[in-house]
Amino acid sequence: MKPIKVLYIFDKYLNRTMNWGHRMIKYTPDIEPVIAAPLIVENEFYEKEWEFIHSPFQKETVKDEWAFSPIQVKIAFLAVKTPFFYKRFLLKRLKELKPNLIHIHFGNKAWEYLEVFKELNIPFIVTFHGYDFRMIPFIKPQYKTYYKEVFKYASAVTCGGSSSKEYLYSLGCAYDKIHVMHYGVNCELIHFHNKKKEVGEIKLVQVASFVEKKGQIYTLKAFNKALKVNPDLHLTFIGEKINHNIYLELKEYVRENKLEKFVRFFDSLDYDSLLKKLKEFDVFIHPSVTAANKDTECTPVGIMDAQATGLPTISTFHADIPDVVTTGKTGILSKEKDVKNLTESILRFANMSDEEIRVWKMAARHNIETNYNIKKIGVQWKNLYQNTIQV
Repeated sequence: MKPIKVLYIFDKYLNRTMNWGHRMIKYTPDIEPVIAAPLIVENEFYEKEWEFIHSPFQKETVKDEWAFSPIQVKIAFLAVKTPFFYKRFLLKRLKELKPNLIHIHFGNKAWEYLEVFKELNIPFIVTFHGYDFRMIPFIKPQYKTYYKEVFKYASAVTCGGSSSKEYLYSLGCAYDKIHVMHYGVNCELIHFHNKKKEVGEIKLVQVASFVEKKGQIYTLKAFNKALKVNPDLHLTFIGEKINHNIYLELKEYVRENKLEKFVRFFDSLDYDSLLKKLKEFDVFIHPSVTAANKDTECTPVGIMDAQATGLPTISTFHADIPDVVTTGKTGILSKEKDVKNLTESILRFANMSDEEIRVWKMAARHNIETNYNIKKIGVQWKNLYQNTIQV
């Protein structure tokens, strides 16, 4: 059978926090991937055997997404926003390549490229990720109208969970056009870590960019309260300082409450280093919240990675998180911003014996192996692609 030629469009290929995109492409069988983005980073996700459409407006070659100069980023942004620049270049290339299908990530980007898709008359799939359909229509109400056009012309719309599906339906997308498609984890590359834990101790980790919706301040407040009950607790934050003010707020909270001995901060790590780092911890904590501007998650991929290593999760009933964390089995969920319940969850895990927490660890791993294995999910993407081009 001839492989399906799929054009993937990103606004940048590929940030480390979007490593799910690389896995999705790599483990979807029987496809011929072509990747287009105004900015392409030649990092660990740059596969030489894949075809990349490099923008003529990208003048720099970098191996880290933060290495682009501000001028280069501005040029790339203007090239996409200005008619007859990047999109006209891309249209010409696609007429030559003739892909069977286009898969674009983020709904706002689908709107930007909609006229290109119409002219090509090629089926396209758009994946929504959270902020694009919850935050953007809140701060820019005209997107409620724009998205109805996207829903009309898209062959399929995908999202990360059941909550997101209901929200997209409320925005006007036909229910039968929305597909819940998970991102997935390569369980063969992630080892189950059976770190021994003593009763009373707990090593917590949160892996997330420093932005409001990740809820790090609630992690800290709950940790501080739990520490007053149990002094054998430790907390580590790992992530990109996207919102420097939030990062500084956390550091100031640590200083004011004299938590320096108990709380550590690390910059973001490459994926392999992160997986090795996770074996040092007992529990993953990620109390996501809806930000003031309505920015939200779908399903944080970090939760899947952590559960695959055997870390149960403390999190919240936020967006699609209840799809991946079964409270009372693979983790404990609380209402958003509920510091009291977060504190109780920390202490509950701290007071578990090694034998008790091992049951949770094994359940977390089994959940990922059964429901979020990237090889199974890759086949689901392939089936969606086939069904889309056959309609």
